Amino acid sequence: MPKRAIADSACGSEENYTYCEKKQIIVLIKYNTLDREQTKAWAKEIGRIENMTYDEKLDEWICAKGERLVFVYKRKETIGNGYVIVKRTYRCTACAGCPFQAACAKGKDTKTIRVSLKNQQQRQEIRKRLSTEDLFFINSSSCPMNG
Repeated sequence: MPKRAIADSACGSEENYTYCEKKQIIVLIKYNTLDREQTKAWAKEIGRIENMTYDEKLDEWICAKGERLVFVYKRKETIGNGYVIVKRTYRCTACAGCPFQAACAKGKDTKTIRVSLKNQQQRQEIRKRLSTEDLFFINSSSCPMNG
């Protein structure tokens, strides 16, 4: 039987997902916004990266209006325990006059996002895994409750 990691969403981080991948552990750990992503309110937040489309071929994000956020630079961030996250920054150059600008870009600035593509890929895999047969495993397992 394959190894599986089941934990609270507080454990759903890029670092933990990467550790499990390296150890060949099947991850069944929600990330912190997974449940909220399923709500209508979340879907209406057009400025959220989860509501944009990523064009892998051009390495650009596409907003609700269809404008492109182009790659600007990448930066490595080291968290407290030494794990390094590569964050990529993307910026839209066509926000002026956009009817969604106030909701999307938070004011008069152009829309800028900073994202770990690795974590976005991990989140996509988690969404897929938890929406299929692995969800049955979680629900049918007898996991002890903390209390």
